[in-house]
Formats: sequence, structure tokens, C-alpha cells
Amino acid sequence: MNQVKLISRTFEQRDLGAAGDRLRLEIGTDRPLLLNLDVYRTGCSFRTEVERYCHPAPPFCRLFRFRGETSGGMVTIDGRKYSFVPDRIYLLNAEHPFEVVYSPGVSLYYAHFLLTDGARRSVFSESPGLVSIHQVELNRYFDSCWTAGRFGSRSAALIGGLFEFLETIQERLLLRQELFRAFSPMLTVLENTPVAQVRVAELAEAMGMTPSALSRIFLRKVGVPLKQYLDQRYLQRATELLIRTEWRLTEVAECLGHHDPHYFYHAFHRIAGLSPGEYRKRWTHAPDV
Repeated sequence: MNQVKLISRTFEQRDLGAAGDRLRLEIGTDRPLLLNLDVYRTGCSFRTEVERYCHPAPPFCRLFRFRGETSGGMVTIDGRKYSFVPDRIYLLNAEHPFEVVYSPGVSLYYAHFLLTDGARRSVFSESPGLVSIHQVELNRYFDSCWTAGRFGSRSAALIGGLFEFLETIQERLLLRQELFRAFSPMLTVLENTPVAQVRVAELAEAMGMTPSALSRIFLRKVGVPLKQYLDQRYLQRATELLIRTEWRLTEVAECLGHHDPHYFYHAFHRIAGLSPGEYRKRWTHAPDV
């Protein structure tokens, strides 16, 4: 039996800093849904033998499709087992631990991405861990774009697939978009403040609330603790600078808004579970899984 390879969150996390340019999507006309698409990695891989991987806490979503004469393998997610069939496109959501077994003799076309709303929350955060669609024409389009090998072609195929998955949740996302408009003064402060200098008291002042009231209302309406949301924004910006620049750690710390690099080390380690230097070393060595 093949050994199960553990893919830790810190091992995968390096993809979050490797995105190309963010794509701005506007869906609809009368009530447009405004979304941001970050594509971290796209690729093709051919499996020559059975491979097993365990992902305890994937930080991004995966859209993928198998091509071959047999099943692409099997995944266990949210306590249920699913077999991969060649005629479907699959969406595997972030933050859902899963264990996957890949079958030999099949090709895997995949994309690692996050599709977020104006508050930078994944639009699929309330969806099941695994969903799939089957459309013959979309499958053909997906295959032709992927085999072309160009980032633009693959991004077009990814967007085409995502639109199909969005159709069933678009109304819910529009309601959530309306909800976040109530927090627009806070979001404006966040967009104009270095992430290390964000203070809940200042966000509360912009909203005309006390810090405790803002935290309570944000959790009740958004479903995520405000501190966790701010940590996610900090980590996203920090990893982007660590991966996409060759700056010294002191320069990264300064750009984030830290007056002392030691605070950068401790803040990053608390959120990511490893030091900024360790993170930068690891990010280039992830497998195609």
C-alpha cells in the first residue's frame, strides 16, 4: 500500500502568496455581483501510480477535472467518500480537511484559487466540501483551454466553470454583499491602513460603535470573529510580500507597518505557525496535489 503523504497547512500556505494579478469579476447588470479572483496555480499532471495525500486544512479552493478511461480516484471529505469520474468538473472548497487517493493512468487538470467578495471572504465558505457539475460542452472547452497551456486560457476555463457553480448561490451572495455594505466605513479604513497598524478601536470609531459592539455585531452578521478576519488579512498581505518580493525581512516588516521587526516575527508565527524566514524557504517545494 502506498504511503499517505501529509500536506500540512504551512506547506500549502505558500500558494497564497504566489498569485498573479487579481481578476475583478462583475456578474449581472441590474444587481451586479462584484468578486475578486486570485489564481495561485494551474497545471496538468499525469499519475503513473497510486498516490495518497492527506490535507488537514487546505487554505484555498481547487477546481479540477480528470481525463482517462477509468476513475480518477477517491476523496474522503466531511466524513463521506466520493469517487472521481472523468466526465465531471469538481470544486473542492477551502478549509475542508480531505484525504485523496489518485488512480494511475489518468491526467489531472487543476487550479488552486480563491474567489472572494468585497470583504475578501471566500464565496464558497458556506458550500459543501465537494461539489461537481457535468456539462459536455463545458468539459470540451475546459479541456481545450487546459491543454493550450497558457495562463490566460486556463483562467478563462476556470472562470467558465466557476460561473456554473455560482449560479445556484448567486442570490445568497448578493444578500451577503448588501450586508457588507453596512461595514463599508470599516472596510475603507482597512484598505488604507497597513495591516500591522490596524486597531479594532479605530475600526469601531469609523463605524460609530464601541470595539465590543463591533466585534459582537460582526460575528453575528458575518459569522466569523473579527479578530480571525483581521488575522486572515494580515497573513494574506504578509505572505504576498514574502513570496513576490526579494526584500529583506526587515523591509517586509516595515511595509506591513511594523516599527520593530521582532513584532513581525511574533505576529507571523502566531498566525502561520512558523517564522517568516521558514515560510519563505518552504513555499517553492510544494507538489502538484
